[in-house]
Amino acid sequence: MADLLSSKSTTGSRIDVTVRSTVPLLFYIGLALLVLEGAAYGGLFVLKRYQTAAFEELIAEIESKAEIRPEAINQVFLLDNRLRDMRTILSQRLYLSSLFSFLEGTTNSKVRFLNFSFRADTRRLEMTGEAGGYATLARQIALFESDPRIERVEFGNLALDQNNLLRFQTTIIFTPSFFRSTP
Repeated sequence: MADLLSSKSTTGSRIDVTVRSTVPLLFYIGLALLVLEGAAYGGLFVLKRYQTAAFEELIAEIESKAEIRPEAINQVFLLDNRLRDMRTILSQRLYLSSLFSFLEGTTNSKVRFLNFSFRADTRRLEMTGEAGGYATLARQIALFESDPRIERVEFGNLALDQNNLLRFQTTIIFTPSFFRSTP
């Protein structure tokens, strides 16, 4: 029986020696991985600070070199709206020559349009003009209202200028088929 006890104690000490030699190796590997991970995080932190500082310098340089005036920004938005209108006209293949022919044929000889703005998406033509008098303006309104290619006509902002000419604003909304006919 003494032999059984002595063989047990020798087996237990062999396992104990193997575990003791493996533990320091795993500890050192874990410690090395922890140090490498800390170095990686530290490197990323430094890199992020460097890139943030470089980005802020770049923004400051751009702002100092490119002083954008408010009127330039307004012109950009105006140009964008005009390009959007042209894109609508081109994509829907609207024929604007019919618009100019219409104005030429329906404008009274004593009426002059000073400017106009056309929005293709709403088929809306806004114009300011001047007429020789109230009777001339009434005839002009009747010409526009009698045309079947027009959905609605609006007149307003009547005023006499220094030359006794009647200034007015008009808005004409055309039917969808008006611009679809071939030139």
